[in-house]
Amino acid sequence: MEWLNCPLIEIVPGKLSGAPVLRRSRVRPQDLIANIAEGPDWLADAFLLPLEDVKAVLAFYERHAETLPTDYISPERREAMTSAHPL
Repeated sequence: MEWLNCPLIEIVPGKLSGAPVLRRSRVRPQDLIANIAEGPDWLADAFLLPLEDVKAVLAFYERHAETLPTDYISPERREAMTSAHPL
């Protein structure tokens, strides 16, 4: 599974070097996941995103976490994510 399977994710040539980002933003999904322990409200405020979009991306991540790339997440952050409260 790749992030592009999420309908809220797009790749735009020239935007963040072609990295997957949330539509209409410059926020990479891994930026949200790396800070998932902060909760969806905090993420929406911090990244200036609609709360519904943040929740949808986090739900997609929850359903497909086993198959999405996570090499950008430090072991410490991964541990914090597994102990985070569910959405």
